[in-house]
Amino acid sequence: MSASVLKRLGSFIIDTIIVVAIITLVHRVFAQNIIQSQVENFNPLYQDFLDLQVERTNQVLALMDERDAGLISETQYQNGIIEIDQFYNDNYEAETQVFVEYILLSVVYFVSTYLTVNYFYQLLFKGYTIGRKTLKIKITGRVTWWNLLFREVFWKGLYWIFTFGFGIFLDFILIAFTSQRKTIRDYITKSRIINEDTLYPI
Repeated sequence: MSASVLKRLGSFIIDTIIVVAIITLVHRVFAQNIIQSQVENFNPLYQDFLDLQVERTNQVLALMDERDAGLISETQYQNGIIEIDQFYNDNYEAETQVFVEYILLSVVYFVSTYLTVNYFYQLLFKGYTIGRKTLKIKITGRVTWWNLLFREVFWKGLYWIFTFGFGIFLDFILIAFTSQRKTIRDYITKSRIINEDTLYPI
């Protein structure tokens, strides 16, 4: 019998925790310094950015206190917030740019590294990952390096990213409400996720 949506979701969560833990460790030990080195004047400008955020927060809190005490109106408070934001946007563009660039590079790192590490994790266990072992489900059918590449990188990771999460919803519908309980990647790679004790010819 094909695995239920809850078992597939549970195994996905377990495997994702493992992969993310590996990525986070690599990021802290190696990648963080590499990413920061790609941003010009990162250390001084990023520290300035953090200091400015504290300063801005204090100014906003002071405005809130004045509003709550009845010293200024809601309109004056909103105008004050706009003035504070405008001041920082006009005078600290370089600091903000460094932060934005660092975040974008970090997102690219985490996405690309997740896809890569997850693929090799799947390949190492030939699809029978720790999450699937724990939930007693497995892949049957064509479990080759090529099919795992299509399943895990193209028709899971990239598919979910480029559909802005709609692919996750569609997978849920296909597994939960169709008789075959198969996702698009299951059909394309001619494989399926079944319960461990099931003998299922492909």
